[in-house]
Amino acid sequence: MEIRTFLENIGIRRAILSFSGWPDAGKVIQSTLDEIRGTLHFEPAASMDMDGFWNVQTSRPQVDVRHGQVRKIEWPSYDFSLWNHPGYEPLVLGRGPEPVGNWKSFSRQILRLLKKWGCAEIALLGCIYDQITHEEVVVSSVVQDSGTYNRLSDLGCGPIEYKGPGAVHSAIMEEAKQAGIPCFCIWAHFPFYLRGPHEMLMARLLGILGPIMGLHFETARLVALWEKREKEIEELIEQDQELRKVVDNLKKQPEEEHPAPSTKIVRLEEFLKKRHEPHDK
Repeated sequence: MEIRTFLENIGIRRAILSFSGWPDAGKVIQSTLDEIRGTLHFEPAASMDMDGFWNVQTSRPQVDVRHGQVRKIEWPSYDFSLWNHPGYEPLVLGRGPEPVGNWKSFSRQILRLLKKWGCAEIALLGCIYDQITHEEVVVSSVVQDSGTYNRLSDLGCGPIEYKGPGAVHSAIMEEAKQAGIPCFCIWAHFPFYLRGPHEMLMARLLGILGPIMGLHFETARLVALWEKREKEIEELIEQDQELRKVVDNLKKQPEEEHPAPSTKIVRLEEFLKKRHEPHDK
């Protein structure tokens, strides 16, 4: 696996890493990082080509064909970008597809690069589907020590109990522990019957990441967008008896007794299209 670096003599204290695909339900993490990048200026720092860590079932190279000839192939990569502003600690963001295999090797490559840059703390971001309602905004954490647990708890991250399929985040946390680099993971919880976006969840994540980064992110616009979207969701639920029953059961039953996920999905784009179409005469 080749790693190309674009900046020399990078010195950072913290890195925030994320992955697209399974560990980003509703693309909440991608959308949240887009908000951050829209506020702060990042520049490319390094790129890993991920050769041996992807397959065509999860990701395909992007091809540019002009006049019948292949001009360019963009292979799947994991990219690092740097934010460096006077008066603040430099920060690296890592984004790319979750590797489909060889997680130990991938994690070691990541840790080797971050140690070279002097990284002293790694924050991992992820989002999972959960049996919660759209009225709930849940963010949890996986940590290595009680100090980090208390710090994230003060920021609104609850504890998590989970047993099931893992993500590459766990492999990175294990490698970070062996490398002596503190590492924690923040998980957003996405209602299983929704299909993004979820601006209120994004706002909550920004409210957590801000203090970690030593910054403050304005979230009023996201909150206003969610308030509008929530009304549309409520209207759709009222019109769909099956979906309303699922949501009512989620509200009534304790968390440990939540029913199995339904196949019913709220597709707001389809709902809004139908709502604005003229009625048949």
